[in-house]
Amino acid sequence: MPPKRTQKAQKLLEQEGKILLAIKSIQNGQITTIAAAARSFEVPRSTLQARINGRTNRSDTRANGYKLTKIEEESIKSWLISMDQRGAALTISMLADMANLLLKERGETPVQRVGKNWPTNYLNRHSELTSRFSRKYDYKRALMEDPKVITEWFNLFQNTIIKYGILSDDIYNFDESGFAMGISATTKIIT
Repeated sequence: MPPKRTQKAQKLLEQEGKILLAIKSIQNGQITTIAAAARSFEVPRSTLQARINGRTNRSDTRANGYKLTKIEEESIKSWLISMDQRGAALTISMLADMANLLLKERGETPVQRVGKNWPTNYLNRHSELTSRFSRKYDYKRALMEDPKVITEWFNLFQNTIIKYGILSDDIYNFDESGFAMGISATTKIIT
């Protein structure tokens, strides 16, 4: 059963339909003026004028609390997924640094920065991204490894080397949580 809409939500949905019909009737030449279209479809003239001039529907816009645009957030998500596929263990602070870099590149003064909770909220907004703790590789853990898992991982590793043309001289210390360059203690990484 579909969810019940509140009266206000239903009214906004109906008004949006009327606005779209009014815009269509003006574009098709059925009605010549914005004021006449607003009267005919019983919508506010100023709203109709703004929508014709390019303003988006309120339900399609983002809340003012977001510092990054949808495109910027999607590019960060693509970067995170790409780096994870390459085996890079990106930390929460690296995620914040990338967001701050995008904000800095806008050239606005003063330069905006994301808040301390932004990375966590970002990961909550993007369910395909997760975070977990990466721990140093331990001898006791090595004894317990399953050969099948190790073989599958090395097959993935070999395919990655071939796909990206990585030279053996460019491969450094790593474990199953990713390349551990610069990471020597337990830290939270994004996968």
